[in-house]
This record gives sequence, structure tokens and C-alpha cells, in this order.
Amino acid sequence: MALTAYERGLLAVQRRDLEAGRALLEEAGDHAAALLLLGQIGSDPACYERAAALGSATAAYNLGAVAANEERYTDALRWYARSAELGDTGALRMLGAMHATGQGTAADDAEAERLWLAAAGAGDTQALLDLGVLHLHHRDDPVTGTSWLLQAAKPVRRRLLAPRRLRRPGRPGPGAAVVPEDARRGQRRRHPRGPEDRPPDDGRRDPRGRPPGGQDPRRRGLHRPAPRHP
Repeated sequence: MALTAYERGLLAVQRRDLEAGRALLEEAGDHAAALLLLGQIGSDPACYERAAALGSATAAYNLGAVAANEERYTDALRWYARSAELGDTGALRMLGAMHATGQGTAADDAEAERLWLAAAGAGDTQALLDLGVLHLHHRDDPVTGTSWLLQAAKPVRRRLLAPRRLRRPGRPGPGAAVVPEDARRGQRRRHPRGPEDRPPDDGRRDPRGRPPGGQDPRRRGLHRPAPRHP
């Protein structure tokens, strides 16, 4: 199956070939994802606007973020509201923050709480933290505030307590130094094993008449001849 212009453009961008990627994405025309990516690689609000008009929640959110950073708070509210309508829970949370701080609108804790509750109900963990801060520092309600913060901490706690796969014994962990086999053999050879490695014979003998070092002490008693049977 042949790849579309958007798919080929996406692959080019992933290869860091931005010029080829831009040309292919422009060839895709009125494709929401292609226009969103064009806006991301070129910081072009016009591409974001076209993508948002085609239903891209992320493009509308990005327009809200650009406007907020430029202190155009009325435009930011409008684009965040559009993104929230398209299903972006992060936009709901940002709308709550703007109502809480009075950016682009009158400060309204009740509206901020309503928006944060909606975002939290849709799975936005950061909104749980915002609710906790609202109750702790603005409503002097430590019980409710702490409850929201504990709920926000649950996903982190689950990740920390999740069982981890144990590493099989004998395998070095990540970052461990790998010792070559020859070096490992050398580490095990704590005593001479061959004639060329034995110390010079100085005439001394053990009780069995052998020079020192003539036998590996680790092997002593392990390889005795088995008794013979008739």
C-alpha cells in the first residue's frame, strides 16, 4: 500500500529532513494532522488555525498557549475553550487556571473549581493538584485540600509500588563492567596450574614428597582415585 503525502512527510520529519517533510506536508493539503505538524515545525499560527478549523484539539490548545504567552488573554480563553470543546482535558484545566487568576476574565473560584472538576473527571491528574491548592490556600479547608492531593498522588504511588521484574542471577546489570573471559579465567587462577607457572624448585618438599605449588589446593581431596572392587 502506498503511503500518503502526510505519512511520507511524517517520516521525513522523523528523519530530521525538515525541508522534504515540509514540502510533503504542504502537499497533503487540508489534512488536520499535517497542518498541525506544519505548525509545530514552523511555529506558524496560520497552520494551527487551519488545523483547529478542521477539528484538531491540539492545534486549538497550541493557539491558546501562544496567545497566553503573548499576554493576549482574551484570545487564549477563546482558543482554550475551543480546544476543550474538541475534547482536550488539558484545555479545561488551563481555563480553570485563567478563571482562578483572573486572566482575560474576572477571577471566579467557583468557575475555576467547576472546570477543574470536569478536567479531573476526564482523567487530568494536574487538575487534582489544582483543586488541592484551591482548597488549601484559598478556602482554608485543609481536609478537602489534602484529600485532593492524596488522590493526585495515587497514580505516582502505584507506579512506585508496582512489582519489578527481577534480574536473572549471574547476568551483569545495566552499566556493569564486562570482564573479558580471559581476564575472568585469570582471576580464578589464584594458584599455578602448569609446569611453566610453578615457582622454581628450591628443594623443599611437602609430606608426600612434592614441591610446593605442585597441586592446586582447591583440587586437593576432590580427585582421589576411587577404591577398586574385585
